[in-house]
Amino acid sequence: MKFSTFSIGLLATCALLQPAVTAQITFVDDCDSTTIQEDRCCIASNGIDVCSNLPSVDGVFTVSKGSCTGGLYCCAYAGSSGGSAIIGENSCTPEPGFVDPTGESTTKDQSCTFAGNTEGDFKVGDGSCKGSVACYQAAQVKGKAVVGNGSCNAGFSACARIGYGTSTAIIGDGSCINWQACMEAGRGGSAEIGTNSCIGTNACYQVGCHEDGIVGDNSCVGFHACFGLGSASYQDIDRASRIGSNSCNCDNCCSCLGQDDKVNIPNNSCNELELSDGSNGPQCCTTDAARGTLPIADDITVTPTPPGGSGGDSGPTFNLQDYTVPAPVCAI
Repeated sequence: MKFSTFSIGLLATCALLQPAVTAQITFVDDCDSTTIQEDRCCIASNGIDVCSNLPSVDGVFTVSKGSCTGGLYCCAYAGSSGGSAIIGENSCTPEPGFVDPTGESTTKDQSCTFAGNTEGDFKVGDGSCKGSVACYQAAQVKGKAVVGNGSCNAGFSACARIGYGTSTAIIGDGSCINWQACMEAGRGGSAEIGTNSCIGTNACYQVGCHEDGIVGDNSCVGFHACFGLGSASYQDIDRASRIGSNSCNCDNCCSCLGQDDKVNIPNNSCNELELSDGSNGPQCCTTDAARGTLPIADDITVTPTPPGGSGGDSGPTFNLQDYTVPAPVCAI
C-alpha cells in the first residue's frame, strides 16, 4: 500500500506561535490520480476534485480509494482546524443514487461533513458513513470518534453528532445501520458499541448521551431497541449503563428503561417483550411499554469487539484498534 502526501500552505495559529501552517493530505495508493473510476477518491459527480481545496486549516487528512466521491461535500472540512480525519476505502459517500450536476449541496452528500473539525479525531474504516449526513459533525470540537468497517450506513443521520463536544464514541464493525441508528450516541459523554449492534431506526439513539454507555456484540437490533439507554438529561447524574451481548433484540425491547435510568442488562437477555401474564418473563420491557420483571444488575462487565476486530480476508485499510491519531504538523 502506497501513501502519497501533499500540503496546502495556510496561515493559522499553532501552539503559542503564529507560523505558516501546513494542512496535510495523504492519498493512499495515489487514489486521487488513478484512472480506474472505482479506485478514485475525492472526485465529485461532476468531476471536481473535492479534497485539494477543502477549508481545512492545520488538520491532518488521510483518504483511501473510493472515498469522498460522488458529491461536493462528502468530506467537507476533513482534517479541519487542528483535527485529524483518517478515512478508509469506500467511505464518506452520498446517499445511493445521489447525482448533483449543479454543484449545490444537499444533506444527501454531506456524509462526513465536519470530519475532524476543531481539534477532534475522526477515524473511519472501510465502507462506512455512507448516506445523508451519515457522520455529520464527526468529531467536532475535541471529540474522538472511531467508526468500524461497514458501519453508520443506510439511513439519515446514522451516526450524526457521535463526537459532539468533547465526547468519545467507538463503534464496531457492521453497527449503527438505519435511520438515526446511533445519532448522538456518546454526545457529551461516551459510547462504545460492539460488532453488528444497533441496527434499526433509532436503535441506539442517544445511548451514552451526557453519560457512559456500552453495548456488546449483536445487541440492540430492532426499532427503538435501545433508544436512549445510558443517556441523562443532566451531566451530573450517574447513569452509566451496560448492555451485554445478544441482548435487546426486538422492536422496543429495552427502550422503556430510557433516560435517567441506570441500566445494566446481562448477556442473552431481553430479546422479546414480556407478556401481561408473565409467561415469557422475565424481560426488560412489557408489551405495553412498562418496565418488565427482569432485575437490572447492579454491575456487569461488557467487552465489545473493537472496530476492525471482526476479521476479513484482506483486512481493513487502517488499524482501527489503534485509537491514536496523528498530531497536526506545524511548518514554520
